[in-house]
Amino acid sequence: MTIRMRIFFGAMVTLFGLLTTMAYADDNVGTVIMARGEVTALQPQQDVRVLKRRSPVYMQDTVTTGNNSKVQIRFNDDALLALNANSSLVVHQYQQQATRHDQPEVVMQLIEGGFRTLTGSLGKGTAAAYRVDTPVGSIGIRGTLYSALLDKGRLLLGVWQGTISITTDAGDFVLGHGADFHYASVGADGFTGLLEAPAELQDNTAEQPQSTPNSNQHNTSADANIANSNITNSDVPPPLDQQDSARLQAILKASVNSATDPDANPDTPLIDDSSPDSRLTNTEYQAFLSSHRLGAVAMNGELRVGTVVQLDGEQPIFVAVNEAGQLDVVRFSGTSSKSDQPDNNLDVIWGVWDGSDSDIEVYSDRDSDEHSGYDGMALWLHGTPTLSSQLSSLSGSVHFAGNLGIGFNNLGQPLSVSGGQFDLDFNTGRVSNGSLSAGFGDTGADLWAISFDGSIQIDGNNSPLVNLDIMNGQHGDIGINTGTSELGGILVGEQADAFLGGFELIDNSSNSATGAVLWQHASPN
Repeated sequence: MTIRMRIFFGAMVTLFGLLTTMAYADDNVGTVIMARGEVTALQPQQDVRVLKRRSPVYMQDTVTTGNNSKVQIRFNDDALLALNANSSLVVHQYQQQATRHDQPEVVMQLIEGGFRTLTGSLGKGTAAAYRVDTPVGSIGIRGTLYSALLDKGRLLLGVWQGTISITTDAGDFVLGHGADFHYASVGADGFTGLLEAPAELQDNTAEQPQSTPNSNQHNTSADANIANSNITNSDVPPPLDQQDSARLQAILKASVNSATDPDANPDTPLIDDSSPDSRLTNTEYQAFLSSHRLGAVAMNGELRVGTVVQLDGEQPIFVAVNEAGQLDVVRFSGTSSKSDQPDNNLDVIWGVWDGSDSDIEVYSDRDSDEHSGYDGMALWLHGTPTLSSQLSSLSGSVHFAGNLGIGFNNLGQPLSVSGGQFDLDFNTGRVSNGSLSAGFGDTGADLWAISFDGSIQIDGNNSPLVNLDIMNGQHGDIGINTGTSELGGILVGEQADAFLGGFELIDNSSNSATGAVLWQHASPN
């Protein structure tokens, strides 16, 4: 189980990336998430490539859009860039680690046209790590949502979040948070700070802080001397927290939706809301982006764990990791099922799908509607895990125990009695003294029992994921196959109030037992 849970954790950190991007070559720096009209890429000494959704973007690509065309690119560091119509952009360099400390990690060149971009992790490093060259000057940034447009020999700039610098022959200037201007026009006559977004940028979402112009910034605007008003960007979400992987994409999307597409309707978001995965509808995909629920579905001897998509009045959908460490989408459209909330005080739901009337569907190919069907029974569970920040404040040891459970054996008999316990030391992350017993059938005569230990430590830090190793067990007189049996779960509640776990037990005669348990804080026996 430890190996499976580690695979799961690693997949959860990059879960969105696995859904929206392909495997990258060494020089593959991003993926097209939307292309409309005439969009091409050209490598030196190679033929022109037509770009469409899911096309890779490589280092040294010159990306070009035609009339009434546009493209949106997601780079490997989660940066987003929307290139306007009639624009050309060269991606000279885009790498996670520079070969020299003084060498930029991102170097792009705007030849013509314009773009809007929300920078990723590489744009949050040193100011020297990111540069966009233009015929007018070079742009440097640090954690920014901004627009740039070449228009009749001038460079128009708008900063919606963060800060940019512009280096020209006339000097260095700053736009954005803490600066005098959020908008500017830069040309042969120098720098002009603007109090409103240029009409060409077509943005009405971010407000310009109005303050006294800095004396070293040349300004020719007639409105430059408007009195201070201390207006803030209240409509622009806070900067992204790249460390909070569970919320990254939700925050990213919220940030992007505060801006608009430069050459379209102002209400059109920067990124395409359509699902990049054929296994999820647009509505399901948006729910996936904002989901904070983890869960598992157990069937046919396998326990899949992952993110849960829960729409009102519908069966849960599991975007879950399979035995190969790849993502499956598991869904059930039948009516033969049951669900239950085992404790009204905890945000936990579990249930059983009966696939005998309608198959439980497993989709493994993100680019295809083809799927495999399972006509047996499957158990599912999901809840909202304890936050890592909440776990960091907990110390000492706690005892978990309980008798709440749901499940079935290979004969279709329901779980009738169950009990289990373990000790968790928050100081070390160790799980010890673990035991589980489960009886199936009306009297619970089909009895299974195991002992286990484990840990909540991931890379030296406590995680809501509980990794458990089955040490030994019995099914009546038959031993448990510890190599194929699985047990694991998550901590739920603000104070890690309960353990929500799932198990898939197989004995040495290939009999099986599937179940879920909910154990809460209790006094040791």
